[in-house]
Amino acid sequence: METISLCMIVKNEEQNLRGCLESVKPFVDEIIIVDTGSTDGTIAIAKEFEAKIISFQWTEHFSEARNESLKHATGNWIFCLDADERLVEGFRLRALVKKTELWAHTLLLRGKRQLPFGAAEQIAAYPRLFRRHPQIYFEGVAQEQILSSIQKLGKPIGASSVVIEHLGYAERSGKVKEKCARNISLLEMQLAKNPKDNYTRYQLANMYVVHQEYVKAVPEIRVVLSSDADDRMKAASANLLVEVTLYRNALSEAEFWCLQSLRFVRRQTMALWYLSGILAHDDKCEEALQLLHELKNEIQSTFRFAVLPQDIVISIQQIDERMRYCYERLSYKAVKRNDLAEAEHWIEESEEFGFCSFEIQRQGLEVALARNDVAAARSRLECVIKNL
Repeated sequence: METISLCMIVKNEEQNLRGCLESVKPFVDEIIIVDTGSTDGTIAIAKEFEAKIISFQWTEHFSEARNESLKHATGNWIFCLDADERLVEGFRLRALVKKTELWAHTLLLRGKRQLPFGAAEQIAAYPRLFRRHPQIYFEGVAQEQILSSIQKLGKPIGASSVVIEHLGYAERSGKVKEKCARNISLLEMQLAKNPKDNYTRYQLANMYVVHQEYVKAVPEIRVVLSSDADDRMKAASANLLVEVTLYRNALSEAEFWCLQSLRFVRRQTMALWYLSGILAHDDKCEEALQLLHELKNEIQSTFRFAVLPQDIVISIQQIDERMRYCYERLSYKAVKRNDLAEAEHWIEESEEFGFCSFEIQRQGLEVALARNDVAAARSRLECVIKNL
């Protein structure tokens, strides 16, 4: 039987730890917790869940603490969580470890991110479940990763749809800023030691953006874009520039970087969503609709794995709301030009996709009256009255 060890590092996590362990305990065989100096009730909570607790002197190096937890694990597989995370549908872990041909599985990390036009759900894929092996270990002082060591072994990694909910950026803003500042300091030190580390540079730029230090973020992003980084990282880096330019309300620059991102990786959500919004704002609604139909078809036809290091999750409802707006604008402009044929085209197409809003019906009524089509006008009027 394949066994699973949960490995965690914590410090002063009494507010988060219980919820985390409750979400995962039924689905693992042992819990290893490396504590780096808690002074609150963290250790007492860990003991309630029969965790093996190891005290570890914090060295300003996340990988060293992570790797300490791996040393004490006895399971065939390692599963890693942070205290501010929750495992969703944990029973699915057992099915993953039965896939004997694989050495690791990526899980989907989902959480909130503050973007220029409000909070959005962010998604990323990380190998959080992997075989216990002496040559599989974490690297990096911050934003540490296990992926490189698995790739060095040349072992296969599977992509799963198991979700981990991340609460971190939903915390109070002061706590988020404190975490960002800590990570920035560590990443800056790591990059100074290895300036060619594209992953660290990307993560540093990302932390700058989250911390709203946009002036510092831009040169780091441009270095990644001009490097030999893979297309996924370059697309994600271009998306960071979209965020920066949108914060400055520089829509033409944001549009440029959306297009650049899509040239690197077409099948993503973030650049498609941003670009459709920019085009709709600029009254280029026909172009926006093409992107929205593409995005909607992609979401409906396949499960949205995280292709980029970081992407966002958009609901069908959000896409529909933007599509409805575009159809309303296109039909309205056609009516104002007295181009009844084009107006009818957009009205009929919008109704084919189920967008029968008050505004669409009102414009349909105008077209029917202009054509002296009494029956159509009556039908439209009844629909308008019904939906008032």
